[in-house]
Amino acid sequence: MQESFYIAIYGYGNHGLRLKNIIRKITNNNNKYVIIGISRRKLDDTDVISFPSLKSAISRYGKIDCVFISTPNESHLDSFKDCIANKIKSIYVEKPAIGVEEYCRKNINKIKSIINYIQVGYHLNYEEGFIELKDYVSNEKMGSLLRLDMYSGHGLAFKNTFNDSWRAKSKSAIVQTVACHLINISFVILGDTKINNSFAYVKKSNENGHYDTCHLSGLSDGGVLYSLSATWGSPFQSLIKAYFSNGIWTYDFNKGNVTIESPRDIFDKLGYFIAPDASTHQSKPNGLTNSVKYFLNKSFLKKSFDYEFNNASLTSSIVDNFNYL
Repeated sequence: MQESFYIAIYGYGNHGLRLKNIIRKITNNNNKYVIIGISRRKLDDTDVISFPSLKSAISRYGKIDCVFISTPNESHLDSFKDCIANKIKSIYVEKPAIGVEEYCRKNINKIKSIINYIQVGYHLNYEEGFIELKDYVSNEKMGSLLRLDMYSGHGLAFKNTFNDSWRAKSKSAIVQTVACHLINISFVILGDTKINNSFAYVKKSNENGHYDTCHLSGLSDGGVLYSLSATWGSPFQSLIKAYFSNGIWTYDFNKGNVTIESPRDIFDKLGYFIAPDASTHQSKPNGLTNSVKYFLNKSFLKKSFDYEFNNASLTSSIVDNFNYL
């Protein structure tokens, strides 16, 4: 008989429900994988077993193999500490994982003696399109990277229901929920750990009165110009464009299309530069699926791996220092 594998979702709300559905899909609804919801309130979802605490769940099953922390942002660290106290071996912390990386650095010997694997859930790091771009940059497949532009737009701020939503209640919501992903993946792509001469602002809309748009730009350590924008005040579009010395790489993240224009040295009959031909291939985004699958694959092995904080601390430091216009 196969031993059951117990997966707890700590903080079982709307995001926890999404995680459950992804886990069910990844595990093909195999009954070997038992999903548990940790929530102080009674859950309406009858598809998971509910407990008010990790301790009570462990008392029932004798163990919890891995935990997904999806509690509110401000309680990520407390939830993480509770996992340590209950000797959880594998922990996935949703972004921004406030304070988790710093705590682990300060208590690394204790953490290493308890936890096999930690992953902070910046899921773009596990998307195939961004992995491809990182490969182009690090291996200079189209020469040196000169400029990186990222834009994520969605017209949520103009929906009738927006005024009463949680997004409208905090002027920093656009930075904490959307821009943080762009900031985080830019560190991965650029391979740098510092950003110089940064310009970071959140703009209030003249049309709806909400802080629905933010911009961040500057130079990386390697002298690459980067420009990031996230907004709830424009048409639905997510576009990433990387300019290299020998080509241009473009990713329409919504459609899953990657377009490559290369090489640089294309001339007409008179010897003048002309635009290179463009080739397109598919790289469909998978949302949280790749990130969750990656974490579960590590957890199933029950071995120690390098922790993947995914620049959570560095990203948080930038998120906290935006100016508001």
